[in-house]
Amino acid sequence: MAIKLSEKMSNSVRQATDTAHKSIIKRVPFLDQVVLEHGPVALLGRFVLKAERAARLRGVTLSIEPIDALGRFTREHLPTWPPLPMFDTVDAEFADDRAFCIMGRDEDDNIVATQAVRAYTWPTSCLRDEAENLALFYGSGNRPDTARCHISAAAAVAIKGGMAYSGGGWYAPPFRGHELSAILPRLSRTLALARWGTEFTVSFVDWQLVRKGVVARYGYKNIEDGVRIEGMIGEAFDAALVWMDRAELVADLEVFIESFDGASGGVSQDRRADDVVAKLRIGERDH
Repeated sequence: MAIKLSEKMSNSVRQATDTAHKSIIKRVPFLDQVVLEHGPVALLGRFVLKAERAARLRGVTLSIEPIDALGRFTREHLPTWPPLPMFDTVDAEFADDRAFCIMGRDEDDNIVATQAVRAYTWPTSCLRDEAENLALFYGSGNRPDTARCHISAAAAVAIKGGMAYSGGGWYAPPFRGHELSAILPRLSRTLALARWGTEFTVSFVDWQLVRKGVVARYGYKNIEDGVRIEGMIGEAFDAALVWMDRAELVADLEVFIESFDGASGGVSQDRRADDVVAKLRIGERDH
C-alpha cells in the first residue's frame, strides 16, 4: 500500500509548509508529492522530511516536476550546459513515465538548483549494454549519427535489473557551497527507490568533480574509471562511473539522518526564514 508522506505530517507542520509557499507561485507542496511505495518506508520518510527541511533552511523551496521541465530550463537559461539526452525529451523517447526532476527555487521563485532521475528495468541486459547501444540515453528515440558511448568499467556489467540514473545537478552561484549537493542527489535516488523499487543508482561524473570531493558529498563510494561519451553534449566526455546498490543507499541515508547538520549555511538568515524554522520545529519528532 502506498503511503503519502504528507499524511504523516501534523497540522502544525502543514501550516508551516503552507506559510512558506505564500510568497511564490502556487504549486503542490513538495511533501504532498512524495509517495512511498518501496523500500524501508519509515527510514525513507524520515530522510525526506529532514532533507526538505534542510533545503528550506538554505533558502530553497523544492518541487517535483516533469522531466521535460529540466530541458526547457537549460535551453532557456543554461544553453552551454545541456543535460544528457535521457533528461531532455526533445531528443529522447521513452515508453514509460519513470522520470522526474527536482527544482529548487529561491524566495523570488527563481530556479537556483536542479536534479533529475530516470528509472530503467533491464531483466536480461546491463548498464554497459544499454549505454553502448544508446538506449540508456535515447530510449526508442532516434540516435544522432555522431552519438557514441563506450564503457570499460567492470561494474557496468553487474548493474542490471531495476536501475536509476541520477544526474542533471546544477546550483546557481550564490547557492553553491551550502551543501545542496549533499541533499538533492540523495533525494533523487531515494524518491526513485520509493516510487519504483530500484536496485542500483548510477551516474557518470566528470573526474574534476571526483577530485574536488563533490562525488563524496553526493554519497557515492564506488567510483570507477572507464566511461567515454561522444556526440551528445558537445565535446567528448570522459567520466567516472559512480554507483551504489540499494543496501548502500539505505546505509548512506541512515548516516545522513544521524549526522547531517540541517542548520542553514548562511544563505537565508532573514526573519521570514527564521519564523518558518521555528514553526517547523514543532514537527521535529517526525524527522
